[in-house]
Amino acid sequence: MVWRRRSIEVVLLVIVFFFNIDCKNPNKQISQGQVPVSMDNDTDGIPDAWESSGFEIEYPDGSKETLKSSPKQKDIYVFVAWMESATHTHEPDQDAINTVVSAFANAPTSNLDQSHGIHLHILKAHHPIPEQAMLGTWDNPQTYNWKSFDEIKASVFPHLTRTDGPPLAQIMHFCLFAHDYSSDHSSGITKTIPGRDFIVSLGGFTNQVGTPAMQAGTFMHELGHALGLRHGGNDDINYKPNYLSIMNYFFQLGGIPENGDSIYSYSSFQLDADEHHLSDIHALTSDATLAGYGSNFYCPSSEPSTAAYMTILSIYGPVDWKCDRLAKTEVEADVNNDQEVTPLPGRNDWVTLQLVLTGGTGAGILARTKQQVELTPAIASGIKLFPVGALSAQKHNREIVVAWKAKPLGQVLSYTVFRKTGKESKPVVIGRTGSSSFTDISPPDGEASYYVSAVYAPFSYPGSENVWFTRDTSPNHRIQQKVITSKKDLLSIERSSAELVSKFKSMGVTSIGASQTERPFPNVLLQTDLSQPAVVR
Repeated sequence: MVWRRRSIEVVLLVIVFFFNIDCKNPNKQISQGQVPVSMDNDTDGIPDAWESSGFEIEYPDGSKETLKSSPKQKDIYVFVAWMESATHTHEPDQDAINTVVSAFANAPTSNLDQSHGIHLHILKAHHPIPEQAMLGTWDNPQTYNWKSFDEIKASVFPHLTRTDGPPLAQIMHFCLFAHDYSSDHSSGITKTIPGRDFIVSLGGFTNQVGTPAMQAGTFMHELGHALGLRHGGNDDINYKPNYLSIMNYFFQLGGIPENGDSIYSYSSFQLDADEHHLSDIHALTSDATLAGYGSNFYCPSSEPSTAAYMTILSIYGPVDWKCDRLAKTEVEADVNNDQEVTPLPGRNDWVTLQLVLTGGTGAGILARTKQQVELTPAIASGIKLFPVGALSAQKHNREIVVAWKAKPLGQVLSYTVFRKTGKESKPVVIGRTGSSSFTDISPPDGEASYYVSAVYAPFSYPGSENVWFTRDTSPNHRIQQKVITSKKDLLSIERSSAELVSKFKSMGVTSIGASQTERPFPNVLLQTDLSQPAVVR
């Protein structure tokens, strides 16, 4: 007992001794950070001490920058580098970056200061990297070798100027916008799930760099993998109609349909489904607050390449799961076209993101990654953009003004407006426009129904027509898209949407008939299914 009492006394004396030293020299504690670097109350993986006082990083060129954030709000840092050639740059479009930053800012997550959202910080490299047509190598057909990526990262990634905690690579993600890393032109890959490092590679997609929509969706998709998400949320069961997330291939490039809009987001609610027990009548949910969401599914087929791609205008409404026009309360069907009938669990992505890694950083010069089945142009071409939504038609004097929700981020080159009267067997084209409204200056007498279709470029770059329309034998089947090939129509579309065509040109696409040394305006375009009609009487 005496020995224990003396031991306790010694410990207390030591504590008092160091306490007195710190009181006499308060500047010492400030220089090391007010809070132990291990403390992270907002659970974002960044020490509170660094967030409170700011932390300085140094770039390879010697320049420095102080990064500031809040210890009471979740923060994610991503450092972005990109490749560039003489004809095009893979630097991400600023609209694409802003869209992803806004998605995180609007996330339904709670912070210590009672605010909501996650602050996504995007830092860019100071200079582009000379383009490599194919980044890295494969140890075998299934295993990607990250050595070339790691060498690039080492040459451009900054480092912390302080040494009282983990290295920068353990608190910051690194993304490289490269040209290609695989022969099938995969859109990207993440080193580990969860992890820190990932690639966005859109060299095989539109313009060789992708539209802003493709960039935003793919960047957010691969970052989602780094934050622990998979193609089905907790699993890799893809194409779930009940999983409304950018992680689902249905929505990676075009966004999630919500109230006529296209949003880029992870899933904000968990919606479970079971292919053994579907209902044509009650659809996916009985929650009326989710009625604004749309989705997609596949009509069951014994052959994946022949399954029809179908649209669900509202997950709150009825769905003909077997496409047999029979309304049944109990249906068993393979609606994600994976040749299995299984439960389809959902996931609330936002509240389950893994901001803190417990098993390492995913870095390392000898890292290998088993091939992930990521989105390719061939697969993407079988996933149509969702129809235009929120259509309205109003009389103004003798004219009819038709309006709708525009699709964001350069997805669409033009909109085609159709009209159908009682005298016509089907809708006929009455005009094209690059805006989200159209005025019918010569409407017919009596009732008329108006429709809109969005026109967009194929998902692969010009010169690969054989990729767009040949059927793929993989389980992720191809479907025949509605195409526009008329030179007259192509010229009309280009003229109807000067602003978007100009943006395409700035990303490497030039006008029809331009020099073959440049990428021409696509000579084949795709269009969505017709919207729901807006009727004027």
